[in-house]
Amino acid sequence: MLLLLGLTAITILLLSVVLFVGVASRFGSESRDRRLAALRLIGADRAMARRVAAGEALLGAVFGLIAGLVFFLIGRQFVEFISLWEISVFATDVNPMPALIPIIFLMVPFLTVGVTWLSMRKLIVEPLGVFRQAQGRKRQVWWRIAIPVVGLAIMAPVALGEELFTGSDLDMVVVPAGVVLLLVGVAALLPWVVEVSTRRMRGGPVPWQLAIRRVQLGGDGAGRAVAGIAVAAAGAIALQMLFTGAEQEMTMRTGISDDSPVVSVSSYGSEPDVDRTLAELGAIDGFTVDYQYNTVLGYTQDGDEETGEFYSADLVIGDCEVLRQLAEVIDCRDGDVFAAQSHYGGDLPPTGMTLEFGDEAVAWVIPDDILTVRAHDPQITSFYGGILATPSAVDQALVDTASIQIRGRTDASIPGAIEHVRNLLEPTGHWQQVNVTGSILRDNTFDGIRRGILVGVLAVMTLIGLSLIVGMLEQLQERRRLLSILSSFGTRRSTLGWSILWQMTVPVVIGLLLAMVVGSVAGLALMKMAGVEMMLDWSNMALMSGMSALTALLVTLLSLPVLWRLMRSDGLRTE
Repeated sequence: MLLLLGLTAITILLLSVVLFVGVASRFGSESRDRRLAALRLIGADRAMARRVAAGEALLGAVFGLIAGLVFFLIGRQFVEFISLWEISVFATDVNPMPALIPIIFLMVPFLTVGVTWLSMRKLIVEPLGVFRQAQGRKRQVWWRIAIPVVGLAIMAPVALGEELFTGSDLDMVVVPAGVVLLLVGVAALLPWVVEVSTRRMRGGPVPWQLAIRRVQLGGDGAGRAVAGIAVAAAGAIALQMLFTGAEQEMTMRTGISDDSPVVSVSSYGSEPDVDRTLAELGAIDGFTVDYQYNTVLGYTQDGDEETGEFYSADLVIGDCEVLRQLAEVIDCRDGDVFAAQSHYGGDLPPTGMTLEFGDEAVAWVIPDDILTVRAHDPQITSFYGGILATPSAVDQALVDTASIQIRGRTDASIPGAIEHVRNLLEPTGHWQQVNVTGSILRDNTFDGIRRGILVGVLAVMTLIGLSLIVGMLEQLQERRRLLSILSSFGTRRSTLGWSILWQMTVPVVIGLLLAMVVGSVAGLALMKMAGVEMMLDWSNMALMSGMSALTALLVTLLSLPVLWRLMRSDGLRTE
């Protein structure tokens, strides 16, 4: 499940970046068209004009890559001072894979030149200007619908089959391909959906009429401008649905109060001076030591004689009072042994089986009169469960191979208590990482993926927001003469401001509705692959849609100062 989660997240984030590069390559197209017309005026033919446009795009992409590399090297030095969702890294950790660097330096120019070449298919570059070919027929919708349908068909064998996602070579190809086609289908369908949705819109206030007419006359531009945000929203919805289903499997309620979280730490062996460590921990303000015990992992050497299966189990050694803290132990005497059922679904090793513990392979036989109990803490069990034993039930040699576990509690109202614990234990080199458990216990790998993806989504949404801002400012610059004419006729600033807002909002709302549909379909398919309960997460869909709508609103607000400046009468001057 974690592999599916990580694979899906990487696919969605990378696709969003690729779409951003494609949209960014269209920036400045109007000024480029005027330059091409000037070249045609001095004798260049149409083929030469296209080659010049491709050369400009290639040159811009190369300089952009160089600038990006410089900013990366500079920004990497300051990454240590940034912390998001408790994630912080050292500058030396931010190193791209060497194999990916040439791929990036080849893919970005190729994508930029390809987008530029395709965008000129409907352009007629003449010496007196650039003209776009009028659409003599309706848009072909069949190929737009075919893209997500093919993506869903690719994922269907895994999603509808009896076997779940296993991480095989076929699965590693099917999932990214299906997700990419579904999300690309959003970008392909959006211009057609925007055109169909706004075709019959008439009437309303003046700002509304100006906005709708601009959307209607904008062709692919209206849908293309918000395609990135729609694709990102669809991917985020699908990813969040998979997260919600996986979270039910990877998290559990511990019953621990967040005001007094539990702290646990393990030693690397039996060497540390436990009494001294306990005394120093007890002197820390805001930290209380509850109990300590020993634990060691045991395993079978030859496997079960009947099934051939190899088993492993965590052996916990502590007195009856400690065992009652760890599991539902009621009647306990020194010399008793208990079996704790695994929280991960594995079966306990059968009684009478010999397990070997530690580097010395100390043998110990599981007694026949072992009692089964329910563990309070899943950390004391492995996949096959755990065994709880009192000191008299095991040999001293087994105790000597076990590591030492210390459990305590911190007072959340006293800041820095847990950091004092870490500063005391970690420099010694005898103790492993200090773990803090609150009301919710998550799988460490799942929690790391969750926080990493949150950072990635934030970065992608920032890129998309910047692309929307640049695109909006470019549109305003291209229409500065028209804005000046409207202003000279007495059009109020508020009217044009509201028209800009509606012009951005209408395609965004349509794109988000389409993203909710496609994202939900992709999310349900991924949940079926993962084998988790399939359900629609309306709250997360509302959250992702709200974030996208807020991005569009911020873009509009940031473009208003430029709009006011362009409405001056000096915009009517021309040469």
